[in-house]
Amino acid sequence: MDPTHDNWKKVEENLNSFLGFPEDMEISISKLIRLWIAEQFVKERSNKRLEVVAEEYLEELIDKSLILAGKQRANGRMRSCKIHDLLRQLCLREAHTETVVHFMNENVPMSSEAIYDQRRVIVPSKLQHVRFYPTRHSSGITSMTRTFATTKDNYIKMQTSSIVSQFKLLKVLDVLLVWKDFSCIIPQLVHLRYVAANIEKAFSLDKLRNLETIILVKT
Repeated sequence: MDPTHDNWKKVEENLNSFLGFPEDMEISISKLIRLWIAEQFVKERSNKRLEVVAEEYLEELIDKSLILAGKQRANGRMRSCKIHDLLRQLCLREAHTETVVHFMNENVPMSSEAIYDQRRVIVPSKLQHVRFYPTRHSSGITSMTRTFATTKDNYIKMQTSSIVSQFKLLKVLDVLLVWKDFSCIIPQLVHLRYVAANIEKAFSLDKLRNLETIILVKT
């Protein structure tokens, strides 16, 4: 994976995925790989399993000193990793410039039209309130958002379902730390590949035919 020419886009996508984790956090390798696969960043190589290819991606990023190796398992394989602070800041700047990642801000009113073209929508760990206003044009918008995620220790008090329901093409819903019931929303998101959420009641998975990772906690 040479970070030049066409391949740099792949490196950039993989690095941007680290922005969904809090700064200085030890990132779980297994979760990171599941997210990469769900967002379809990982392409087949020589008939290898996608998990193996994803590990190769990560090893290449570490070899190029773009990512820091973290803790190891007893068998010597990596358990966690971290991103350099300076590289994280660079990714943040580039992500904002290219409108591929949007970080919610409680000081700025949010409308579905303001975020519909953002590939990822991230709720920062300290955010508790956000003003979200579905617009009169919302029903006619096909959101480009593929990932909606919250970061560590997030107990946001907002109309999360109103936001998530706009993202019809969502592939990743990572909201396990949001104390809201998502049981009515998840079945509507038929493109989901990864979901981690709280639910209050059981629901059918019949329409979620693309689902690869499911982590549900009954509240």
